[in-house]
Amino acid sequence: MAIQSHGQPEGLYAHQIGHLLFGLAMVGFAVRILISRLARQKPWRQMAIGSFLLACWNGWAFIAHILDEVIPRDDFLVNEYGVKAAIKMHAPVDWFYYLFKMDHLISVPAILFIYLALRRMNSEPSSFSSRKDS
Repeated sequence: MAIQSHGQPEGLYAHQIGHLLFGLAMVGFAVRILISRLARQKPWRQMAIGSFLLACWNGWAFIAHILDEVIPRDDFLVNEYGVKAAIKMHAPVDWFYYLFKMDHLISVPAILFIYLALRRMNSEPSSFSSRKDS
């Protein structure tokens, strides 16, 4: 259920814009970490990796949504609830769609990197938070 329809056409446009903005935000976040002194600390490097992977996931999902619209409706088998349950593999685009449906191959490692970074940040005192205010 990762790739879903979002009501035509405004729902899909808004959703795709969301993927673009979220992806750009994650690239910006990762770059800002990497060019700052935060990159010296392992948790922040892990956070940057997780952010970059989330940016990649957004691009992956963006393409999957486009493929979902390109594939003829007859290629999908739907269940009694109207949910796409399977796809008939007739053309290369069907195979690409099947591959791009596996977005969890990017999103799960991204979330894992972010989780590990946050866990390490929580357990280790940061050299940046130990400064005393004047």
